[in-house]
Amino acid sequence: MVLQIHCLDCGATVLEPVGPCPGCGGEIELSLRLAGVQAQCAAGNLGTVADSPTGLGGREIKYAAPTGSSSKTSLNGSALTVQVKRPIDIGRLGEPRVLACIVACLARAGKVATFLPANDHAGEDGVLQIDGDRVVVQIVTGGPSKSFWNKAAKGGAEILTDLTGAANWIHAAISKKAEIYSPKSKRSMLLAVDIAHIGLLAVPALCEEYERLHGDPSLPLGFGAVWLVGPTENHVITLGNSHW
Repeated sequence: MVLQIHCLDCGATVLEPVGPCPGCGGEIELSLRLAGVQAQCAAGNLGTVADSPTGLGGREIKYAAPTGSSSKTSLNGSALTVQVKRPIDIGRLGEPRVLACIVACLARAGKVATFLPANDHAGEDGVLQIDGDRVVVQIVTGGPSKSFWNKAAKGGAEILTDLTGAANWIHAAISKKAEIYSPKSKRSMLLAVDIAHIGLLAVPALCEEYERLHGDPSLPLGFGAVWLVGPTENHVITLGNSHW
């Protein structure tokens, strides 16, 4: 069993999962790795995540968000089951978590990322300086249709699909954002697809299926990077080529 406590903003290791980071004031994440069963549990301001294998080589994630929202997703082969219960915390409520995960992943990769002032009126969900580049972060929710989230907001919703269907969910979200911005602005943009309640999609198999169907999104759609961001930094993956 390995216990890890570190800052999501600067990546520093701290002694206790209490309060903000003593170095930068950022959020603290505590993660517990269980050897043998390859399970992982993480807790902190991001909520609680239980990520574990299931029978026949499958995988399951149970996520309890700080807002009270909860979800359970399972992936067995190509079959994906998604269950979400209210209250729903997609959209703006999820932006701080997405930004924290991005910064943590960049720090883990050895890249220095600092927050810059963002212009909300210009549609900037966040702005980072990454290795000297000013990068606008735009966040879009990825997943089932609006009717699914409306049903979940009224109590709960469940849907069964496969990796092809899930890849099409992601493509619909990316394409919708791509229509809004000019080619020039997209080149310096990191598009983060928020999949907090479907963190199992942050896997190579989904990326391979997406690129088989739609190609690298950084090429035809022109983004500097497209990232899939799940509930924690351990559930983040780049889709296609990433400039950062």
